Amino acid sequence: MAYTDIPRDEPVKLKLPEEFDRAVVGVSQRIGMEDCIVYDANEVLFILMEDDMSSEEAFEHFDYNIAGSYVGETTPIFLWTKTLKEIEYDE
Repeated sequence: MAYTDIPRDEPVKLKLPEEFDRAVVGVSQRIGMEDCIVYDANEVLFILMEDDMSSEEAFEHFDYNIAGSYVGETTPIFLWTKTLKEIEYDE
């Protein structure tokens, strides 16, 4: 059974504006919390740069105005894709 086949009382809440729809990679499921949308952080940055932002401007805008905004339990999750080796190296 796919996630989309599971009956829900309410749709998943809180998403970014439609211009970021192509950055959606899925939905998170967390115990005791509402589900929320997961975005590919790199794709969000690419979308911002399409609006004539430099990479630095896009990252600053993303970091402060998008990822840095907590708006409750359904605040979107932003995924930075890394391999296990990259994660272990960062520690």
